[in-house]
Amino acid sequence: MNKQQALAEFVTFGPHKAQALNILLSDNSTVSLVVSKAMLSVVLAKYLSGEIDEDDLENWAGFVELRDEVDCTLIEDYLYALNNPELMGGINLDSIGNMLKFIKG
Repeated sequence: MNKQQALAEFVTFGPHKAQALNILLSDNSTVSLVVSKAMLSVVLAKYLSGEIDEDDLENWAGFVELRDEVDCTLIEDYLYALNNPELMGGINLDSIGNMLKFIKG
């Protein structure tokens, strides 16, 4: 797995995210990934299905927002809300369900 693939794997909470994280932490090459609303939707759906929990989602949002190689311009407002859950009434099934509906329009 190269760094580009590792970024995509981690950003979408893929099955090999642990391996992807190791690559991201050890590879200093400059590669970038634009995180789309579709990618965010995949992660939110994983929360709604119980694959990941509130802490996973909040930690993911913080990681994505802080990585220089991740362009999160398209989802920066959503990341802000996920990183500051008290502003949206907490991370719960209702708030994330509403966020997902809003994203899908």
